[in-house]
Amino acid sequence: MNKAEVLARLEARYSRIASSTWAHDRATKQAVLRTLEALDNPCSYYVVLSEDERERVRTEWLALATRMGVQAVEPRAPRKPPTLPAAVQEFFGDAEALPHRPRASDDCQKGMHATGWEQAQHLRYVELNPPAHEHWLAFDCDHTEAERWKQAGLPEPSFVTITPTTGRHHVVYRLRTPVCRSERGRTRPRAYLRAVREALRAALRGDVGYAGVLTKNPLHSDWQVRRPVEMPSYSLADLAATIDLRQATSTRDGKRAAMPSINLAEVGVGGRNYALFNALRRWVRLDVGNLDNLLAYAENCNATFQEPLGFNEVNDTVRSITKYTLDRRRPSSSRAAFCEKQAARGRLGGRPRTTGDSQPWKMEGISRTTWYERRKGAAAGAAS
Repeated sequence: MNKAEVLARLEARYSRIASSTWAHDRATKQAVLRTLEALDNPCSYYVVLSEDERERVRTEWLALATRMGVQAVEPRAPRKPPTLPAAVQEFFGDAEALPHRPRASDDCQKGMHATGWEQAQHLRYVELNPPAHEHWLAFDCDHTEAERWKQAGLPEPSFVTITPTTGRHHVVYRLRTPVCRSERGRTRPRAYLRAVREALRAALRGDVGYAGVLTKNPLHSDWQVRRPVEMPSYSLADLAATIDLRQATSTRDGKRAAMPSINLAEVGVGGRNYALFNALRRWVRLDVGNLDNLLAYAENCNATFQEPLGFNEVNDTVRSITKYTLDRRRPSSSRAAFCEKQAARGRLGGRPRTTGDSQPWKMEGISRTTWYERRKGAAAGAAS
């Protein structure tokens, strides 16, 4: 709507409420409050009004609210980003692309906790993305090719954090325009983001099992950090122009495509966790009754890799599959009750046709309710 239409609609609504005989009922008061809230909302269609016009209209509606005895709520100021420590501000640039209270940890095996940046900047692992938006794409690479992005023809990463003793590293790209990942976000940008992330991971030979929540803190002294003088940021289109999106392993609905059977001895460093998970999943499905030897089978599969995983990673995978399998086998009370209810309905033989040609209660000279009650009693007696 243009400015004239917005003003005309506001004036018509104001006249209707002011002259209404029901001006003091609850619904009318709530309508006045909603109008005042919309006038203060920068995302409403009242944004076409100038500041002077909006203030004039708001004054009129405030006077109307006062006459009606409505207590107008003062607009809540938007939450200001926290003040970042100097080291965080210098490295990342601003607080808009960072969570207010990031999750962080010194040892991922012991879990993580939410904390402020004053403490998080000193921990080895930290979360970079806020809860509702994706500003950073992080990839866990278990190989030692820290400059593989050059061989793959990818843009220069925003920064790379490297473990000095092993050469394993995290590659991080910053998005110029974040993608909303909450329930209110649009589906297509999220699907585009998934496709770009998966194609980048394939090009970088990143770990498929990496969740991307915590990354190596570039401010911590345990890691070697490589980054340009000016941290670059990219749009999804910039990243997609340098990769083949057909390499993405995600399907359209966000679920991963089934991994075909492969030779474990040919699996590279970046795909070991995913390959081990799929091998154990198939083995459990084929040999359902045998979970006791799952760990031994997992160790045999792990020994097949060119570079075996650590015992903790293998054991965690085994525990995850075992827990899932046992939960699926364990019958719940609600499921058993539902199955019994459906079985009882099946024994009744289904509802008969109730057209004019087939109404058995009329042929027996009884009511429809009585006919069904007798039928239910007969079925219960047969079941007992």
